[in-house]
Amino acid sequence: MCKRVLCLFVLGISLVSCPFSTAATTVNSVREEEVAISQLMKQIAARPEFGEMTRLNTEVIARLKTLLHSPNSYDYPFDSLLHIGKVVSPDGNWRIFTWNNPLPGGFQKMFGFLQVRMENEGPVVVYDLIDSRSKIPTPMTQVLTPQQWYGALYYQTVKKKAGKVIYYALIGVDLNDLFTSKRVIDILYFDEQGNPHFGAPIFDNGKRLFSRVIFEYSAKATMMMRYMDESDMIIFDHLSPSEPQYVNDFRFYGPDFSYDGFKFEKGKWLLHSDLDMRNPKRPLPKNKPVVKVFDSIKP
Repeated sequence: MCKRVLCLFVLGISLVSCPFSTAATTVNSVREEEVAISQLMKQIAARPEFGEMTRLNTEVIARLKTLLHSPNSYDYPFDSLLHIGKVVSPDGNWRIFTWNNPLPGGFQKMFGFLQVRMENEGPVVVYDLIDSRSKIPTPMTQVLTPQQWYGALYYQTVKKKAGKVIYYALIGVDLNDLFTSKRVIDILYFDEQGNPHFGAPIFDNGKRLFSRVIFEYSAKATMMMRYMDESDMIIFDHLSPSEPQYVNDFRFYGPDFSYDGFKFEKGKWLLHSDLDMRNPKRPLPKNKPVVKVFDSIKP
């Protein structure tokens, strides 16, 4: 049986004593704290006893939150931060930091912070991202808040605009459990008051709209999903069951050597099916694309 571990990215909080002060925001002090947090994450990655891992992770949360509240930390790249993924918006207005801890039974818990600075010299705002996957009854249709976050380890973002609203597509992975993994495309946007929201009903499969899309597949398989500049699309493996009798049993789903994708058109991410990936620079056909339901996603 495969073991799920802390994912290394190459691509209300407990009060803990933290030596880092928001007043100490020199580059050297930020770098020193980055090293300290990385050392804690290395200890977590070594999979200590669960209680010790929880203690270490609580300290990581406290230190990183304090650090991100420091105004000068926003311009620091955090390129050496180990075992914590970082995604930066194309316009530089926000950054998301995400990581996971393995739980008993093979489950995963996600952690994260959203750091926002809308203006070059403006204030820095930090939002705790609270993993609520098990408490969201219909994740593909709900618009959520940082306190009710569909946790994922993000590795890419795409900025698109519809009217006056800027939508950031967030592409990530959810290691889920021992049997299945998930790929997620979520949406981040900010309302007129500057409050962040996750999810928006702008994913169109030709039959209905979704606020986010979630692909579930065998933990033994690997699913490709990336935004590609050449085609201006989010391209991903199409998933199918290994045998007909396993339809809707996602433990047996995997790539079937065909590809689908989403392209942003008229304010929505429209599904395009059966893409020819032999020449990704080839323009899309002029006629309306063939679309089909997300047959590998739980509605």
